[in-house]
Amino acid sequence: EDRRAGGTIGIPTGFKRLDYAMGGLQRGRFIVTAARTGIGKSWMNLAFVASAVTNGYKIGLYPLEMPIEEVALRLYTVFSQIEYGPGKALRNLDLAQGRITVKKCVKLMHLLEDKYEGQLFVADMGRLSDPYTIARIDAEQAVYGFDMTWIDYITLLKAPGVGRNGQEDHTTVKALSNGCKQMAMKWKMVVGASAQFNRAAVSGRHFLPRLEHLSFGDSIGADCDGAISLNRKGQYLYYALVKHRGGPEVPKTRVLWNPDEGEIKEDENQIEEDDDDE
Repeated sequence: EDRRAGGTIGIPTGFKRLDYAMGGLQRGRFIVTAARTGIGKSWMNLAFVASAVTNGYKIGLYPLEMPIEEVALRLYTVFSQIEYGPGKALRNLDLAQGRITVKKCVKLMHLLEDKYEGQLFVADMGRLSDPYTIARIDAEQAVYGFDMTWIDYITLLKAPGVGRNGQEDHTTVKALSNGCKQMAMKWKMVVGASAQFNRAAVSGRHFLPRLEHLSFGDSIGADCDGAISLNRKGQYLYYALVKHRGGPEVPKTRVLWNPDEGEIKEDENQIEEDDDDE
């Protein structure tokens, strides 16, 4: 009945086309966001996380490639955009350079604590003596009972039987992606992770690459229930849902993207553009 009415039965992403096609991020599913380095995966992940938190869900965030301070500044920017609106958000660059008054920071922190206390847990990678593993995340899930866990990104997890400085290969990545899928099904939660595209995606000039262009795509692509391809052109970010297990894909969609002000939302004025792929 919810779906017939156009409603969302999973965790809302905040992106209309995506939520309409997928019904939100549904429990028991493993979702991947994929892009080349520096495109905006981490910001997109934070947009999903912020949407989930503001809709009342408890989230575990594992930013495996960023220090906790940088994650905090990005989250303050994203949440201040949600709470204060355009033009009033705490800008990321101002926060990073200390150009925000203590009063403004304290006001935002009190607001977030009052509205969302206990809903967002962020791993502090700088305090760990060893990388995170699927088993460790699974153990934390048993304690906290997250509705969704997001891992940024999957190949920075330590695979079973691999030393701290071991190199990932198809076997180890398969263990990681399969672990994410099994964890989602075991706990009836959403598990999300970001991944990178391989060199073929760059050399082939595919604007929004597909599953075959995922690094270790045979492993990650087979296990994931949904794959969201990302790229950027000019001031806009673009996404496409290139895998949806049992449902429709979503074509190239333009996103208003201003990370300095935490603005990451689907453009309501979608326009048809020339295909960027050769």
